[in-house]
Amino acid sequence: MKTIRRRAASPLLQWRSAGANRQYRVGVRNEDTGDKQTIYEGFRQECRLPPELRLTPNQLSFRVESRDAETPDAPYVNVQPFTRIPRFGDDLAPHAPDVVRSPEVAGATAYRLMVRESLSEDVLVDMVVDEPWALVPPGLIKSREVEWTLRPRVAGTWRKAAWSPLSAEAIEAARERALRMIAIEDEVRVRPEAEGVTWPTPKEIALPAAPARTAHLAVAVAVSAQPDLAPDPTVQSVVDTQWSDGHGGGAVDRIARTLELSNLRGWFFLDVELGDAMSPDIIADLAERLVGRGHEVGLYIGLGLLAPKGSIDERLQAMLARMPTRAHVGVMLGAGPDRESWLKACVDARLPAVVVSREAQLALPGWMRWRSSAFAASPTTIVLPTALFLSTPAHARDRVTRHTFDNRDSMAAANIAAVVDNMSRLEATRLIIAEIDPLLMLDRRIAVDADAAHAWNSTLKQLLPAWFAAGWKRSTKAYAMARGLSEIRLDLLSGMMQNLSQVTLPWARWSDVFDPTQATGWAPGAVAYEPMIEKRRGPRRMRRSAVRRYDDAYRLSLRADA
Repeated sequence: MKTIRRRAASPLLQWRSAGANRQYRVGVRNEDTGDKQTIYEGFRQECRLPPELRLTPNQLSFRVESRDAETPDAPYVNVQPFTRIPRFGDDLAPHAPDVVRSPEVAGATAYRLMVRESLSEDVLVDMVVDEPWALVPPGLIKSREVEWTLRPRVAGTWRKAAWSPLSAEAIEAARERALRMIAIEDEVRVRPEAEGVTWPTPKEIALPAAPARTAHLAVAVAVSAQPDLAPDPTVQSVVDTQWSDGHGGGAVDRIARTLELSNLRGWFFLDVELGDAMSPDIIADLAERLVGRGHEVGLYIGLGLLAPKGSIDERLQAMLARMPTRAHVGVMLGAGPDRESWLKACVDARLPAVVVSREAQLALPGWMRWRSSAFAASPTTIVLPTALFLSTPAHARDRVTRHTFDNRDSMAAANIAAVVDNMSRLEATRLIIAEIDPLLMLDRRIAVDADAAHAWNSTLKQLLPAWFAAGWKRSTKAYAMARGLSEIRLDLLSGMMQNLSQVTLPWARWSDVFDPTQATGWAPGAVAYEPMIEKRRGPRRMRRSAVRRYDDAYRLSLRADA
């Protein structure tokens, strides 16, 4: 057992939505000192207490205000009054002298505790509690002539309630409670047993000898599909828009062409299960074209919505058998269910290296989740996370943001050369992988057409019932549809690749990464830290035009060569 001072039970503050497209401001008040401060301004419905408030023993309350996000000059409107933040050690014993109580009112959703001086009627405490009882914060009580009330809120209105004197005994008991330490149980952390999946500890993994590597670069392209975005409910429409139409107009075609214009070559990981479900020859044809243009081809493990029946190990073996080339097979693990089981299947298959996207990495066990450099999952398999860095706050109310090297993050695309240059100087950095998602290249538009959605669903259910069962149908209220490729996204990718082409680091060869005798050289060995680059962010800039508002992706596209 150990003792601590009272403090907030949780640093996380949450509140209800005030409507669509709202900006929030959160203020915290110290009910024992009267101090107020704003701790959050943003668009989420949650925030955290700052470090200086997390350990204070004083009673805290928080208020939420809101305004229309499209009108930044509009005043904030109060949507939640100052509400009590629960603390450790606030036991509400029935007969405790510093606990004030009032009769419960039928239909009341909350109660408003108010404490004031009797003579001047200056309000000392004003906060909302859930029940008709509360502890009295004693910090501002200086005289003995004090009274309190608990007003119930019924049907959205605060009803009046009688004021009652606060006895000297209650004031003294509240002050004694403020100084009292509370006992808590010693925390015992027990590592939960994995269900069906067990991993060796790092000390149990003895990597075979392999040539140690310096920093290298690579670009991984995750080739999957989202059929409900296609203009027509046909296999050919999906392939032409999202993969390759044979004339350079598909998303994968344009990515390959962009890489080639910057004299770069990519690693294209193909969703074999999805491709086979659409057409038996489509994967082989696409792989042949990509290899003919000098790119490398591997296996992508995606959502598996059209996967055949069978265990994960059986499905993996079937996909490996369908790969166009069997020499040095590379695998990339994308977002989807059972990511840990899929990684375990790759380990059991003794695949030398597995590239893991950021979304997939977050679904892996905790000790793998925040790794930023290559690490060993077994003596025979190396896990290669895609690269990431942090941008530090530009002002006091800003926050640290995590960026992945991909084609959705305009800041990463604009600063990738400088970040890579600094990252390459860290001892543990061996392989820096940028991730490209072809689905982000699509020009998505929201359509509201119930008749068209119904016609799409009817055709899909008749011609491709497996797709309909997989959930690729359109809502009659609104749905997203791809109308070609986004020029802004294409220009962002072009600028990103041009910046990468200026980096002096060597590019990793496929055989050096996915060869069993070479792969373990990419793990940093005994280095006991994860490399992380931080870049300071300047003021966020927005460009307004007469047509639409553009963000940093457009600003980057203006700097990209045609």
